[in-house]
Amino acid sequence: MGIDRIVMKAGVLSGRLVYKGFEHFTSNAKETQEKLLKKLMRDNADTEYGKKYDFAHISTPEEYREKVPFSTYATYAEDVQRMIRGEKNILTSYKVDQYVETSGSSGTPKVVPMSNKSAWNVYCMGFLGPVACVDRFYRKNGKRMATTKGFLPWVVARRYLPNGELIIDGCSIPINNLKPIVNWYSATPEPLVFFDDPQKLDGNYLFLRFGLPYKNVSFIGAIMIASSVSMFQYLEKNWETLCDDIENGVINDSVMLPDDLRKKLEKRLRPQPKRAEELRNEFREGFDDPIAPRIWPKFSWIYGMAGGTLAAYAERIRRYIGKVPLHNFGYGASEGYFAMPLTPDAEDAVILPKSNYFEFIPRDPEEGDTPKTITEVKVGNEYEVVLTNLSGFYRYKLDDVVKITGFYNKSPKIKFLYRANIMLNMSDEKVTQSMLDEAMAETAEKLGINYMSYSTYGDTEADIPHYIVLIETAQEMNEEIRLEAGKAFDAAIRSRNVEYNRYRRNATLGDIEVHFISAGTFDEYKEMLHEKGRNTNQIKPVTIINTPAKKEFFFSHITL
Repeated sequence: MGIDRIVMKAGVLSGRLVYKGFEHFTSNAKETQEKLLKKLMRDNADTEYGKKYDFAHISTPEEYREKVPFSTYATYAEDVQRMIRGEKNILTSYKVDQYVETSGSSGTPKVVPMSNKSAWNVYCMGFLGPVACVDRFYRKNGKRMATTKGFLPWVVARRYLPNGELIIDGCSIPINNLKPIVNWYSATPEPLVFFDDPQKLDGNYLFLRFGLPYKNVSFIGAIMIASSVSMFQYLEKNWETLCDDIENGVINDSVMLPDDLRKKLEKRLRPQPKRAEELRNEFREGFDDPIAPRIWPKFSWIYGMAGGTLAAYAERIRRYIGKVPLHNFGYGASEGYFAMPLTPDAEDAVILPKSNYFEFIPRDPEEGDTPKTITEVKVGNEYEVVLTNLSGFYRYKLDDVVKITGFYNKSPKIKFLYRANIMLNMSDEKVTQSMLDEAMAETAEKLGINYMSYSTYGDTEADIPHYIVLIETAQEMNEEIRLEAGKAFDAAIRSRNVEYNRYRRNATLGDIEVHFISAGTFDEYKEMLHEKGRNTNQIKPVTIINTPAKKEFFFSHITL
């Protein structure tokens, strides 16, 4: 048995151990949460934050609620900078040597500390947990999950702070921890996975260039299913070039790739005419029958974010993978990993009582406004999530709203619904209302557009998903201004949102498309609703077109 098979089997066995722990803690959810809270108070009593809120004298959830206020990122922003400068024992006593950067709700990037304890949870439950779940799925159906290498359409972008500590995206933490053995479980070579500037790569070509020649691919692991959809769309259009390059053992000269990385990757290649012809024969048959199982006979599962607003991509990936199990990443954020789906294609996930301390603020007035513990929530109700993590954030309001779909053992199952302040989120880019307003104002000023209102629509049916912006103006517009407005709006969002900029660069999201609608469109919409009995004082501007009825109405008023 080769080293790669040994590594893969070890991963499955490790996943089974993690799953046993998951069963234990979810079966004792209340006790696990209370023990975790006591430990966090005890361990962090001598930190600045702990002394300020008297952690030493907190031992129950009730005392915790009474003494410690809700918090947001602004509560910790300056303290995080102090931690980065090297100060210790401010928010947490736990070792922190890495940080997660994410686009903030205002568009300003947040830098979130990630303690080693929290990073271990992300690794176990966010990486090994899904392996265990898919393994269980196959065993329940009397089959075995393939344990050959997969491949990673994923670049772990890392940078370092002046003090030498790492900044990384939270989803990449497990892969980063496995850097020494990545070549033993992934056909994507280590120098490509760990290249610090993904914007300098033609990623889709390179992922496929190394994934296609390996016939025994058993899984695809991406941060988001949206990235995998983009990769397969690229394959459908460019398979001839890829097959030619596989046959000749080269990387195409037209591919964007730094010279030093090109040299490293080319050393790994050799001409593979037989494999190239096998692939051509399948591609010539077309893509109407799912292509992935045809070109990789051992292909067993795919992994990535696919819940909430990303669900449309989960549907689209089926064109390429067929009925192969899709395991959603689950529910998490830069502040930690919170809930794991039990089965492939599950829309909900089980809260992990060992990973963080959770509170839930009811959205239903009949439940009152007292936060509920993990065992007090009610099935069918919606809640705002309040988090206390292992990295120094206490009673932290995530602005996430979830629905309780049931219980597994004694831990609640949740379905993520929306982020309270997020307006657009096709690929987890989290575009907020303030970003949209600022982008519209900047575009209008730049091009001299006197606009009355604007609306946005996420087009997930296009070859490359993108946003459409409808601008209501009394001015006479022309095609040149329309095209320039699209470019200006796109640039304005990119400058305010690092995630959106990343997905635009790697073609997960396409160009913003602007159209003009006739003056009076929104007034006409209000009047239509008024005739149906709506109070006009309660009708807000339609910033987001999120129903078929709204789309039909507003798109019918496009003039250019």
